[in-house]
Amino acid sequence: MRTKPSCQRIADSDKYHHLFMDVSVSDHIIQRIAAHEHDKVVPDLMAHTGLATDEAEMLFKFILNGSFAVNRSLSWEKNERWYRYQQILGRFINAGIER
Repeated sequence: MRTKPSCQRIADSDKYHHLFMDVSVSDHIIQRIAAHEHDKVVPDLMAHTGLATDEAEMLFKFILNGSFAVNRSLSWEKNERWYRYQQILGRFINAGIER
């Protein structure tokens, strides 16, 4: 399971960039992303980890919220620093899933 995080795929669009930086709408954005991605990501997590549905859903929430927070702290700017952190986080997440 090596896909681009949900929030990154959506944040690639310039029209959403300012919304992703607005703390007052973060929960709403995360909920919308979760609703959109849930049926794809949760079964994939279950297949790769052997987790039960509720466990995979909790892991999905953790990954989504954590990724969103890190990316917002980096201002969603895709520069050298951003790519370095994406690699670190990707390795961390994938190692846990593969374990």
